[in-house]
Amino acid sequence: MIARLEELLYLQPGELGRALPFFVFYTLLFAAFTVADGVSLSLFVQAVGVSEWPRYYAITATANVILIGGYVVVTERVGGMRMFQFILGGCVACYAALWCVVRFLDGGDSSYGVLFIVREIGYTPY
Repeated sequence: MIARLEELLYLQPGELGRALPFFVFYTLLFAAFTVADGVSLSLFVQAVGVSEWPRYYAITATANVILIGGYVVVTERVGGMRMFQFILGGCVACYAALWCVVRFLDGGDSSYGVLFIVREIGYTPY
């Protein structure tokens, strides 16, 4: 069965053990981003309203252009792996900080808008 799975995944014999941690890691990332996606969109629509989507998408687009430009400059200096760690850690830190603001400080509707922007930026393929 393992040989068949390796064949389906186009892996060489014995490579499944090396690839399995990556599959688990990306499955966890997918699950976390899916939950964050659903929660941030529903909270945004409930708290801020659909009428504000164009404004927040404009802010998101501007932030993406700035971040992508920064990504290109910084990645050449620090390397791809370090940049991946920074992006992943930054998304986790932003989600955690926003959760604390919403949960403990009553950040208001703007915090849900920022959560929406961070989610959109987190999904942007760099």
